[in-house]
Amino acid sequence: MSRRLYRNLCFLLIVILLPAFVTRIMNEEGAVAERNSDSEEYYIISGQEKMPVEEYLTGVVAYYMPVSYEDEAYKAMAVLLRTFVRMRMEDKREIEEEQLSLPRYQMEELEVMFGEDFSYTYSRYQTAIRQTKGEVLRCEGELVEPYFHQVSAGMTNSLKGCPYLSSVDSSWDIQAENFLSLFTISVEEFYAGLLKASGSEEALLMEEASAEEFMERLVVEEREGEYKQAVVWNGVRIPASKVQEAFGLRSPAFSFEAYEGRIRILTKGIGHGLGLSLHGAEYMALEGKSYREILAYYYSNITVSGE
Repeated sequence: MSRRLYRNLCFLLIVILLPAFVTRIMNEEGAVAERNSDSEEYYIISGQEKMPVEEYLTGVVAYYMPVSYEDEAYKAMAVLLRTFVRMRMEDKREIEEEQLSLPRYQMEELEVMFGEDFSYTYSRYQTAIRQTKGEVLRCEGELVEPYFHQVSAGMTNSLKGCPYLSSVDSSWDIQAENFLSLFTISVEEFYAGLLKASGSEEALLMEEASAEEFMERLVVEEREGEYKQAVVWNGVRIPASKVQEAFGLRSPAFSFEAYEGRIRILTKGIGHGLGLSLHGAEYMALEGKSYREILAYYYSNITVSGE
């Protein structure tokens, strides 16, 4: 072998082996270790089990999103739920499941629910989560509180102080099943409901009054669309959320009227009306909108991004 060829071979060996040698030296104690991709994962602690957030989300998305819904609706929900989990984690990478209070289906429950279609259906949920892996919703660089509801009142609600929660048209929700709820109660029952909502007995002292007289004295503070801010009776202001809870209403988009000596209560939509409408997300997905377009429609000034 010539001396020139020998030098060339030595040089080639140095070029090939030097990076590996340097990496080994750096990984010794006190040096910079090679980055482990597993360190970027987030985990849910459920009893003795520790599962990645992406795996955990499958059962949660399945809980909120029916099998009949489109894949893009699944993806929008996956981003919202992942955002919720990450917000609750704050700067940690693990969290106890009980701290989240999110309902989810266990694998065994899904197997029973889906039957012979289990493999196909479960894979649809998994694919939606995998294709949005790590993605969360942010406004001005900060994670948002990902409000969502089942059906709006035809318009979504807004929340003061939240630049990403503005009221938008969602009129397709009117077509949703159980969009309207209607029932009547006596004046006495209505008064008892207001009493419960207010938490005050003295200020709501009632005189004898007909349903018509009662309604004339009742003041309802309006919000966007059909939503209500509060109800005022005898100077006592009662938040709409308290009224909704006291009467067991499906949403704060309610109205009262006198009807044949009783009080008729009409409610539109299901849920608080803030953020994404699940029914609306399905409608937009059927119209060919992507999950990013759906999220951008229901939330203002937001970005969808990974780490």
